[in-house]
Amino acid sequence: MSRYGIPIWTTAPRWQAISSSGTIGSRMIINDSELQFGELAYECRIVVFYDVLGWRSEIIDAGNDPRRIARLAGLVRMFSPSVLNVTEKIEGAHFTAFSDNVVFSVPYNSDQFAATLQSMALTQIALASAGFWVRGGITVGDLVHDADIVFGPALVRAHYLESERAKYSRFLIDPVLPPDASLDETFITTTDGESFLDPFYPSFIDGLRGRLPPMGETHRNYERATGIKLQPLGQTFSSDYVLKLIIHRLTRELMASTNVAALAKLAWLFDHISARRGSTMRARHIINNLIDLGNE
Repeated sequence: MSRYGIPIWTTAPRWQAISSSGTIGSRMIINDSELQFGELAYECRIVVFYDVLGWRSEIIDAGNDPRRIARLAGLVRMFSPSVLNVTEKIEGAHFTAFSDNVVFSVPYNSDQFAATLQSMALTQIALASAGFWVRGGITVGDLVHDADIVFGPALVRAHYLESERAKYSRFLIDPVLPPDASLDETFITTTDGESFLDPFYPSFIDGLRGRLPPMGETHRNYERATGIKLQPLGQTFSSDYVLKLIIHRLTRELMASTNVAALAKLAWLFDHISARRGSTMRARHIINNLIDLGNE
């Protein structure tokens, strides 16, 4: 058993160990007419599931305001295959999005695993800069994923990590991974036995400036799909600019939120990023000041 109290698997989870001729399979398949598309096997894939924290509140707060609705639409379009174009960039990659729920997967190998982690770290930075706080789970396991469908034990696992374990705005990495899946990256933090992406380091963000073009393909696709003109990365993509922007957005949300659960999640991220910047400012200072002002 894992420390989460759920089964640990290597190549196949416990629930895949039942033969197709067993009683469970017999109950599921009445006759071969149900196999109109033929038989299908799972593939070992890197699987990422994530969504946006507070999405329901974002929808409610937007109301019928055209500008706020357009902002939400911009996020959803950002997740569209026509913008990301991942299936053409990465061999075997697939991407499925519904509203704010996103599944990304790619055939597993150790090099691709490291590249996927870095890609998700960049995604987290980009969305946080826009004021969207994502939470996700990352695992390796059995999945069926193509342009039309996605399902399998690894998706169940990734969703479990996101919804039950990650808690805050972070990508939690499965503690059960193939032996050659390295977590030896500067943008990964391990605390209390939990490893998660931690891209809020100045060195990580500044390092991206040398590797990203001033106007990438994804950037152009996004502008074509949304009609929103973005500033070239070369003008804005410095660690000082990005981290200040994220802290500013978090501060505004901490001041506006009245939801205790949401405040705790925002406060965790604020404190985490503030510490990375070397600041002693903490979310409680903002919240306590608001309480003091309200009592005057």
